Amino acid sequence: MIWLVALGVLILIACLSVLNTITFPRLRPAQLHRSPSVSVLVPARNESEHIEGTLNRLLNMEYPNFEVIVLDDASTDDSFPRAQANARRDPRLSVIHGQPLPAGWLGKNWACHQLAQHAKGDILIFTDADVHWEPAALSALLHLLQQTRADLLTVWPTQETVTWSERLVVPMMMFT
Repeated sequence: MIWLVALGVLILIACLSVLNTITFPRLRPAQLHRSPSVSVLVPARNESEHIEGTLNRLLNMEYPNFEVIVLDDASTDDSFPRAQANARRDPRLSVIHGQPLPAGWLGKNWACHQLAQHAKGDILIFTDADVHWEPAALSALLHLLQQTRADLLTVWPTQETVTWSERLVVPMMMFT
């Protein structure tokens, strides 16, 4: 009997995944009528494997008016020096150390709060340090934000999965 319930849950998840694939709108390159200032905010903890590539892609965005701020959240690897090396090459990038976690806060929430406090942009965009940004993605995102007149917009990046276990688990993370 339990296997029927498990099978039903798997079928439901598969159906929802197919429905989402069909109905989720895709970001399309677009011309903006105005270019508000944007702060791209990156909380990073032990992301030395990804941070340089992510920052290079962010700094190569086809958008005129943005800054990138990385908050190193007590990394034990070389994420901070790698990000700082990029910051020395581009004035749009700044790297800060996170403050200790206060009581009642969760780690990533606290990191994002600190980033928001340092941001100068009219629009705040939070992204993980392992997201692969396309050059026109920021303009497309802002176009959708302006078009919908939304106060909050969430986008779902394409997720790269390598192993069979990642392919099984990562798509289900949206249900957690």
